[in-house]
Amino acid sequence: MIAVYAVDCTPLLNDDAIVSALPRLDEKRRSRVRRLRVPLKRAQCVAAGLLLTHLFGCDDVPPALTYGENGKPYLADSSGPHFSISHTDVWVFCAVSGHEIGLDAQTRRRVCPRLAARSLSPEELSWARQDIELHFARLWTMKEAYLKYTGTGLSVPIRSVTVSVPPTEGRDGKHDLFWHYPYFSDPNIAITVCGREDTCSPVHVLRIEDL
Repeated sequence: MIAVYAVDCTPLLNDDAIVSALPRLDEKRRSRVRRLRVPLKRAQCVAAGLLLTHLFGCDDVPPALTYGENGKPYLADSSGPHFSISHTDVWVFCAVSGHEIGLDAQTRRRVCPRLAARSLSPEELSWARQDIELHFARLWTMKEAYLKYTGTGLSVPIRSVTVSVPPTEGRDGKHDLFWHYPYFSDPNIAITVCGREDTCSPVHVLRIEDL
């Protein structure tokens, strides 16, 4: 079963909390945190690192990571599980699987018509217009989760990925993968997980204090 975790990074919108957390992050992430100037971006980055240390580290020592050609992170121990990280607003999400995995989360918000037209196929756009804010968020997360699954990320145009509409959970013959939309308490956040496993947990919420 795919497991999905989430943590609210709000407690990290504080310089003292960031400094305290740095020793529990790997060196690459510490360097990234020091370069970030937007408080929310820093908090998201630190929360993601703490979550990875909690899930895969040992005695607060962060796990060793390697990176694919387009930056997709993997555990350096190739026998370990696969994971995918995403964040939106104050929430950081992580999906964990025994196989390649992709996760994306987006918050429902106003959609620029030009962005929708550039990102969606005509069929997708026709369906999305029924509730453009909610449906665009769902389709975007499907496309980005797939790109994270493949490891290409946004190095390719998101419109190059087409998905079935209306979206349904389960196996999709178009990509021969399983799509999951795990339950999360905030209905304005769309979450999509794309992978090889046919079952997925609801989102398990952790607290920064418990990581």
